[in-house]
Amino acid sequence: MAETQSPEEITAWMALAILQFSSRLQTALLQRFQNSPQLALAASDAEREDIPGWLSRHTTRLHDPTFAVTAKQRHWLQEHPIQVLRLQDSDFPPLLREIPDSPPYLFVYGEYTTQHHLSVAVVGSRRATPYGRGIAEKLARELAEKGVTIVSGGAAGIDTSAHRGALAGAGQTI
Repeated sequence: MAETQSPEEITAWMALAILQFSSRLQTALLQRFQNSPQLALAASDAEREDIPGWLSRHTTRLHDPTFAVTAKQRHWLQEHPIQVLRLQDSDFPPLLREIPDSPPYLFVYGEYTTQHHLSVAVVGSRRATPYGRGIAEKLARELAEKGVTIVSGGAAGIDTSAHRGALAGAGQTI
């Protein structure tokens, strides 16, 4: 795992994630500001204008208080051992590094290992039906019970259901 990160740095990564910018835009933003979410978020609007893919709507979202880290989220981050695994870190998952527009960072909660495990990616709609969420959770739980690691994103909907299912099956989830 990369060097230990401060609570302020973890909070800055969370603030960047909450903005829900595409992986491509987040990567460009981080490259422009030395891979530092703190620098990227503290930059002036003018300093961000020349970033490829940056639009006025991104500036608007950046200043919208509904996309800010809440006090409850800050408290949770302080109470839990969260780390951020960055794309440039040597232990970033190699297969994930190879996909187009791979995420520039991952949040890690719990034990992270680079050992190869049998894993299944579960992805789907953010606006899934109750039936779809239930099936994703059941499938992930049953696979986790058999030792399969469930890999999914952080979005609401199917992704969240997959993580819940893996945890309910006492398995690993990434």
